[in-house]
Amino acid sequence: MLAAPAGATEPTAAQLAESLGTYAQRTVAPDDLRDIACERDAEEPTEFNCRWQQRTDRGWSGYSTWLALEADRWTMLDDPLPEPETHNRRLERERKASQ
Repeated sequence: MLAAPAGATEPTAAQLAESLGTYAQRTVAPDDLRDIACERDAEEPTEFNCRWQQRTDRGWSGYSTWLALEADRWTMLDDPLPEPETHNRRLERERKASQ
């Protein structure tokens, strides 16, 4: 189990891969995850709305879900949902512009 540092605001790629793998009961490689960003819930400070891109057989696709930081571990609260294509295209434009 990968511990989260005190005051963490989003999981590392390895921590998200571990949480996704536990949830889906399959291995997820940290190298298949990028652009991880989370926002803390104002009413429930241990819960985070997270978005990321994940490598699939179709290339990089955006996903989002709610995670909880429980003790020192990130736990999935909901099914990861695909982001709309417009969000995926915006992320790709931002990625290219920052390179």
